Amino acid sequence: MSGFILIGMPAIPKRSRRTKSHYRFAQIGMSDYANKSPDDQVALFSKLVLENSQRHIHRVWSELDPVDHFVIMCRLGFFEGKVRAQQYEWAREDAAELKRHARMLGTFLKKRAEHESIAARRPRFYIPRRYSSEPAVGVTLRKVLEIEVTHLKWSVTQINRMIKKVGKWDPRGMILAQEYVKRRADFLGLPGHVRLSPGAIADLYELTRRPGDGGDDSGTPENIRKAIANYRKKPENLYFVQNIEFYLEDWKKPL
Repeated sequence: MSGFILIGMPAIPKRSRRTKSHYRFAQIGMSDYANKSPDDQVALFSKLVLENSQRHIHRVWSELDPVDHFVIMCRLGFFEGKVRAQQYEWAREDAAELKRHARMLGTFLKKRAEHESIAARRPRFYIPRRYSSEPAVGVTLRKVLEIEVTHLKWSVTQINRMIKKVGKWDPRGMILAQEYVKRRADFLGLPGHVRLSPGAIADLYELTRRPGDGGDDSGTPENIRKAIANYRKKPENLYFVQNIEFYLEDWKKPL
């Protein structure tokens, strides 16, 4: 399981502070949790989840396998220590690669535009293949590449934003976890109730709450539902929402 490459993972600040706005996994009574391997962290967390059969998350978690548990924990940021450090490293490498690719395509577009400008001024002894002309389908190669460059830059921004994120939770990560579970359950033919509902997500955050958070009850199912709905409504998140399948992985993996 430790071979997963995580895109869009939730993050924590470099200096953690014990405030009500931070949910982390460090203070829940598990000895040496942060130094455990990814598989061991999944096993320990799963044991905690399944202790109470009355929780919303229990019926979902019990129907899924450790690989699914791993994906959910990654999306919601429930790993610590070396595992989280590796996630950050992967995220930074992904961002750097996306930036290189965007620069390459941008250079290509610039050079092609310069070529078109020069070709347009030459004597018409031949009929050039117009790079910007509209093909039969109505979409030019230039338009496709411009869209790709825009998406690559957006992806880099999202990765960097989430690495620096200092929020109570990450709606994007929640949406990815929800969509993964939905597709996974449908693929395996699991019962209809196997969905990562706001109530199930609230249970997970409750399990990772610091003891010092006291009576903070802001992580309710309703507040989580609103956070997800608000994220989906924002125009800057439209591409992500409409193309969610590009951000999911391994939901067709056999048991």
